[in-house]
Amino acid sequence: MKLRRVQRAGLAMAVAIGAAGALSPGPLPASASTAPPRVRAPIITMYSDPGDGVGHGIVSEFDPSNSTVRGFASAASIYFSISGGASADSASFDIEPPTGASLAVGYYPEAQDSASAAHPVLNVTRNSQACGPTRGWFEVRDIAFASGGAISRLSLLYEQHCGGREPALFGQIQIGESQPKHVIVASTSITWPPLGVPAAATPVPVYIRNTGSSTVRVGTAQVTGADSAVFSVSNDQCTNRALASKAVCTLLVHFQSSARGPHSAALILPMSTGQRVVQLDGVVAPGTTSLTMSSQPGDYVGGGQSYSYNPANATFNVFGGPSSVQVSLDGSGWTVFIVAPSGHVLAPGTYPNATGSPFGGSNPGLEIAGLGRGCNSDTGSFIVKQVAVSLADNSLQHFDATFIQRCVGSTAALTGEVMYSAVPTVTSPPGVTNLHATPTGNQVQLTWTNPPVLQWQDTIVRVQPAAAVNVAATTGSAVYSGTGSAATVSGLQHGASYWITAFTVDQWGNVSPPVELKVTGP
Repeated sequence: MKLRRVQRAGLAMAVAIGAAGALSPGPLPASASTAPPRVRAPIITMYSDPGDGVGHGIVSEFDPSNSTVRGFASAASIYFSISGGASADSASFDIEPPTGASLAVGYYPEAQDSASAAHPVLNVTRNSQACGPTRGWFEVRDIAFASGGAISRLSLLYEQHCGGREPALFGQIQIGESQPKHVIVASTSITWPPLGVPAAATPVPVYIRNTGSSTVRVGTAQVTGADSAVFSVSNDQCTNRALASKAVCTLLVHFQSSARGPHSAALILPMSTGQRVVQLDGVVAPGTTSLTMSSQPGDYVGGGQSYSYNPANATFNVFGGPSSVQVSLDGSGWTVFIVAPSGHVLAPGTYPNATGSPFGGSNPGLEIAGLGRGCNSDTGSFIVKQVAVSLADNSLQHFDATFIQRCVGSTAALTGEVMYSAVPTVTSPPGVTNLHATPTGNQVQLTWTNPPVLQWQDTIVRVQPAAAVNVAATTGSAVYSGTGSAATVSGLQHGASYWITAFTVDQWGNVSPPVELKVTGP
């Protein structure tokens, strides 16, 4: 993914790896009849983009000081409800690995609201508000189990979308993770949903709560790291504050960048009872998402006007697969349908003699409607310039098509182009070579060779505390991001095993497969 950073000092980030009347959640899964281990009091953040069908743009924070929880958490399933919190509301979580698997450290993509052997489960509700079909992912950063199989320690990040809608519900679940003495910091890590260009992520608050009986002094909050320029803090109620017993303060954290690719930094929160480091991760998605149209005089649908939409002025909701693409825009009401002839898949090429809904038969389908207007019947054509779908679940990854539509009986045309994460190439760049680790004192020195290709832009290095189920360029803990060929990892436990993952990023924002290396803490 494309990283056009102004500051490229190749700053290595030192990583400290840690060891370590209730609301009813409704009917429990069948496995609950065997009395699975009860969930321990969690710390939860729920952030919501505007337009998200569950959170409706509202922030929720739950911790043991302000909420009540009921449910269970084991290797097979996390299922609980929680009520109270900073916003006096409720939420429920159903999180499961693919059928037959157990939860472990790693990244779980292509999550949905029902279990299968191919897909994990992620289904989050707020105030009993659900969104029907869901898609998303979750990442288990840290997990440990007590006797009886209960989860005793957990750090889990999640991101949920309602159907094909882009607005997300996202946040973190912590169980039994270490905290500064007498303080609850509601986040140890924040990962924003991917952005289109140009766009800014939803600002999210970080909560600091004094749970002790004495005053806690909070120092100056600051963002550090190679990508610190794209993260910022505002509405800071915490810096240089004497936080009284049971008091809470918040600060807002922002992520905004037009540089494509993964970005990482750290929010440092110094306190008199101990420092908290909050990892910050955001991705500007590769490619361009937009809808541009020009309507000739006499065209009923476009009204003779020109239109231009991108993620800065519209919310794109995309449903697509091998044979059809639907792009709808919140607010404007514009919807674009592009459909292959029956029995075919969309591929680059020209599709003449397209007709409107109902789609099917030997002709391709095309229908553009918006602003309360549509053709009763239409004809046209489209040219698919790029289309790529996931091999895992056939979801749309990249798309670019131009189109011409005429309402039947009219010679006036509506012409345009619809793009979804369209990129010059979908080929991943080559990864690093010669990844090597050398223990030095209480640190591990990493070296590698970056690929000798013009398209290479940056290298990203992360560390996992265990062999992960899957990895991505934002999973695990950040070690390095930049154009150098060396980094230092500190804070590793003596004799413990860790997995280093290195990714390269090209100028368009594409990320290489990981190159992995097992290391042992010195």
